[in-house]
Amino acid sequence: NIKEYKTAKNILLEVTKLNNYNEQALTILGDCYEQLGDLDQAKNYYNQTLKINPKNIEAINNLAACNFYNGNINEAMRLYDLSLTINKNNSNTRYYLSLCQLAQSNYKEGWLNYGQRWLADRFNSVKLKSSLPKFKLDQNKKNLLLWGEQGLGDQILFLRFIEDIKPLVNNLYINIDKRLHPIIERFCPEIILFNKDIHLNLDSQLPLGDLPNLFVKNSSYFLNNKNYYLSSDLNIKKKLEINVKSKNKFLCGVSWTSKAGEIGINKSINLETLKPVLKIENVEFVDLQYTETSIERESFYNENNIKIKKIENIDNFNDLNGLISLIDVCDFVITISNTNAHIAGSLGKKTFLLLPKGKGRLWYWISNKGRSVWYPKIDVIEQEQVGDWQPVIKKLQKKVKAIINE
Repeated sequence: NIKEYKTAKNILLEVTKLNNYNEQALTILGDCYEQLGDLDQAKNYYNQTLKINPKNIEAINNLAACNFYNGNINEAMRLYDLSLTINKNNSNTRYYLSLCQLAQSNYKEGWLNYGQRWLADRFNSVKLKSSLPKFKLDQNKKNLLLWGEQGLGDQILFLRFIEDIKPLVNNLYINIDKRLHPIIERFCPEIILFNKDIHLNLDSQLPLGDLPNLFVKNSSYFLNNKNYYLSSDLNIKKKLEINVKSKNKFLCGVSWTSKAGEIGINKSINLETLKPVLKIENVEFVDLQYTETSIERESFYNENNIKIKKIENIDNFNDLNGLISLIDVCDFVITISNTNAHIAGSLGKKTFLLLPKGKGRLWYWISNKGRSVWYPKIDVIEQEQVGDWQPVIKKLQKKVKAIINE
């Protein structure tokens, strides 16, 4: 529980030496290996549990998750279906199954099961406490409160449906991360930003994550609707074009680290690994990281004579209005799976997304022939083996050089 997984693993290995039929110890041992990134060993211990008790739902679900992380989505779904034959009302199972279904563009069943996320153990978002009824499509036009859930990137992902919901209500209120307020005001000035100090005449409420269930019935939605929905601050953008952008070189925004809880390390990459791309001539790189990178960038410069610019008057964490304008100035973006990927995608900016295999592989980065389904301007370059970024970097090198040589 205190995340000392190596210590826990060693203790549990001793436990299983004393009793190799202890299914609880075997299951938690699998959890330790899963947290440590060794999915093969995790699967091994989950399978040992299931030999003892084929109806151990926790082991079945965790084995399914390992398969999902490795891209074996059909096997993951088979296991979740097996779990539901044991307990059809298990919210954990239905939520995890929904991620598989959505990753395969099975939206009808996927959104239905996604509704179980609030009851799942590993879904950490806080649900709004409200006596207001949930919004339904067949109700008369009234006043709706949309409220944000999950991380900043998820909120940006779901903002695309604002244009769909607007005609269906009289007044639209939104309670969302304050860093997004100036962007919302520019993107959709009719929306009333939620303020707890004013009296609201509301008739219904809806979490942002429930919006796609109303509108995305199949993949044709993404073909028939505009996929670029955010815009930058033109005044900030003009200043950046003057002060940051070179006339003779391409400008590439780069983001390489995620602090997203337990999966952040799996999604992250270091500058040394990125070096073959950062060495490409006729490209200047600008730091989009929302973390402190000065020591890392200085060390990388001293060792390699490769500079990554940092725009000091833009706080990449707190000033999203400035960050979105900086991304808009870039000719293209290289990023891992984090908020910058969502911002670049929602702007329609040419983007290369470096995606891990294993933990950190999220459902919405499904791709069609290497192109993101949700953000068509994002090229998804995915690991073939867990933790191996080298083939990804080689592919990225070729793609960046192709842009330079166009």
